[in-house]
Amino acid sequence: MKYFFFIFFIIAFSCSKNSTDSNQNSIDDSLLKENELNEQNNETEISYAIIRKPKWFKYNWQPQWNDYIAEALDNFGAHLLYDQFVIRKKDLEALECTGFETATDKERKKFFALLFAAISSKESAFNPNTRYWEKTMNKYSEGLLQLSVDDRTRHPHCPLTDKNILSPKINLTCGLSIMIDQLRRRYEEGSNGVLFPKKSYYWLVLTADTKYEVQNFFKLYAKEFFNFC
Repeated sequence: MKYFFFIFFIIAFSCSKNSTDSNQNSIDDSLLKENELNEQNNETEISYAIIRKPKWFKYNWQPQWNDYIAEALDNFGAHLLYDQFVIRKKDLEALECTGFETATDKERKKFFALLFAAISSKESAFNPNTRYWEKTMNKYSEGLLQLSVDDRTRHPHCPLTDKNILSPKINLTCGLSIMIDQLRRRYEEGSNGVLFPKKSYYWLVLTADTKYEVQNFFKLYAKEFFNFC
């Protein structure tokens, strides 16, 4: 009888141990998968420049606006992420960011997000609801980048309407399309890839004296947040 109970105890203990080991293995597998997922997420996350609101601005540059630009780059601007000479060296030097030529795709997304933040700071002071009547053109300039509804007929990826032009996502997406067209254009300077032309292609703030304010804005944050320039 004692022998029977001893055998029963051994079997029960063995089953219990196997069950415990199985549960532990299941927990370990779950933790491993969670760690792998976290590592994947960390690899895909991009640390953009954190834009501080100037004292005289009423609005902040919103972090999700960086993602809109990155998404547009993936959707139709991939060449901006990989072509070495997509921006002429002279303009990269003006931004003190010649490292752009050898930057990774993620670093270039940071570059363009900051560039559009710099443009928006001058065009709308980060106010997505800005509307300005252009007397000489007889139309409104609207949104973060001061676009016009009729840009939809001039540039791809610009489904602008009176109702959606103030949407930051649509405004910034169209803005990237306009920038692509600008960089492809060959100017009187004899080259394409021009960020700061002598005569404006679209944004006047990228020309004349105002370009220095855009450049200084970019350089301020690039020095603080970028290690590739």
